[in-house]
Amino acid sequence: MSIGEIVAVLRRRWYVMVPLTLISLLAGLHLYRSVPVSYQSQSSVALLDSTAVAELAPAFGNPISNAGGTLVVTADVLIRTLSGTDAARDLYGLGVTDPYTVGFAANTSGPVITLTVTGTDRSKVLDETNTLTAFAGEQLNALQAAAKVKPAYFVQTAPVVLPQTPVPQLKSRYQQVLGVVILGTTTAFTLSFLTDSVLAALARRRAAAASAAGSRGAAAASRGGGSWTRPPCSAVIWRWRSSCPRT
Repeated sequence: MSIGEIVAVLRRRWYVMVPLTLISLLAGLHLYRSVPVSYQSQSSVALLDSTAVAELAPAFGNPISNAGGTLVVTADVLIRTLSGTDAARDLYGLGVTDPYTVGFAANTSGPVITLTVTGTDRSKVLDETNTLTAFAGEQLNALQAAAKVKPAYFVQTAPVVLPQTPVPQLKSRYQQVLGVVILGTTTAFTLSFLTDSVLAALARRRAAAASAAGSRGAAAASRGGGSWTRPPCSAVIWRWRSSCPRT
């Protein structure tokens, strides 16, 4: 189907295309105005060896120089713990009610953890990020205390990126609005062609029925053609003989 044919169909079925397109645009505008803007804040913490372990080679008192190896495993344990239901319940009690995520920092192979909070209240999101960052260090200490590690050998958390000012997440909002508009326009386009196909099929059916009826009428007329003459009285048995003229 060429572009000209597509345009012709849309022009013929404008009463389907135009209303549905307008409805989709109005729905997208309503969604844009009614859905609140989401804000996101992040922080990052690194896991460092204890001062007692850092005194040994090869750190020689510098815990940052040995931020790797087994600490990556420790970071993974901490991430899984913070992502669990028990931690979520404790954080909810501390006021972290918005969704949060915990994972390894992007583009790093060391024990660096990124904590992200997303919500609709900018100031609350920042407070929740601070709470989540502090809770990560407390949870790491609780895990080591449960494992009966001596405090002198506790792995510590050090802030790498402090909780950032929440930034609006407009991309997801625009994606939702655009999705509604595209869905409505696609539906209008499809229904326009479907309506055109159905009406064209009905028109062909009516034309075929009319043509068949005309053919039957012509055939009947051809079979009954010529003038009708009354048969002579002698050839018919009449009930009343008086109806025949006498000769």
